[in-house]
Amino acid sequence: MSKDLGATTTERGARVTKPVHSWLRHICVAAVPGAATPLAEGLIQELLRFFQLLGHTAQSAPDDRTDVILTSARFGEPVPWREALLFSARRRFGLSHMPTLYTLVHVPSSAFHRLLDHFQVALAKEPPDPGDYVFPGLAPQAYRVLWEQSRRGGPILALERLVQAQAKSIRVLLAVGDERPEAVYHFDLVGAYPRSDAQAHDFYEDIVLRIVTTVSTSEVTYHQTVGTPIPQDLWESLSTPASMCVAGQHLGERGFFTEMVRIADLVRVPAVADAVAEQYSEGCFATWEPMLSALIATVTGSARPVDKGKITENDLAVIVGVRPDKRGALVR
Repeated sequence: MSKDLGATTTERGARVTKPVHSWLRHICVAAVPGAATPLAEGLIQELLRFFQLLGHTAQSAPDDRTDVILTSARFGEPVPWREALLFSARRRFGLSHMPTLYTLVHVPSSAFHRLLDHFQVALAKEPPDPGDYVFPGLAPQAYRVLWEQSRRGGPILALERLVQAQAKSIRVLLAVGDERPEAVYHFDLVGAYPRSDAQAHDFYEDIVLRIVTTVSTSEVTYHQTVGTPIPQDLWESLSTPASMCVAGQHLGERGFFTEMVRIADLVRVPAVADAVAEQYSEGCFATWEPMLSALIATVTGSARPVDKGKITENDLAVIVGVRPDKRGALVR
């Protein structure tokens, strides 16, 4: 797709009403039927139509060309983990890779607002009342995650984690409405919840472009070790590693970090390690070390459990640059 300041023409000649990135690519989308309401079924059909209008390929079934699997689940009804496509799609369709999974979940407007009100009241209780967080399909200790998440992002973040846990899907399109959609919220692992307004003229286009943008990118996690190891005496002479540890302690004491989200604390799924990182943490921080001309940064929590408020020098990375292909950092 090419980018300009007005309407944009895709590589296949389709016209979109907003600027798009030049690096968006053509993708293949396969719809796999799941439990759904009539509204959800209609939304999926319209999305497939708009994928095609914007020059993408809609497939009747996933294959090794598939970039996105679009499925559905019913709100409030846990998907059995053995049936969840996040864990079963590769085996079920004989795929060499796992496409990005999007699950569309329809929630009536009244139920949506009732749950937000419920979590708003529950959030005010400290310590949290586990009884406020009893929902089908959740692990007994899930109340801690939902309470911590709502403290960070408000009631909608608790709702987001609930829907993700029940749908067994990281990326969820939550469609709010009764007979017709009012809005679609886009949920992901880090807790974002952008909203596509159904009253907007580009409602379906906006949803499609958000999905295409997501799958046109990749995680910057292919780090490369370069140069010679840092001599031990030089490392011990630096003030920054110890300062990072002290900073983490003080930031932790001030409640800067939320508790790490462990998938097992939300829902019991034996196969989770094969499909997604077992935990997610936020709050990475760094400082510049002039003696090394490098950034001293905390490691990511998705690789292994890291309490950012209690880090040691073993939890630090020395970043000296970015790989030429932009796929990761250069580290010593």
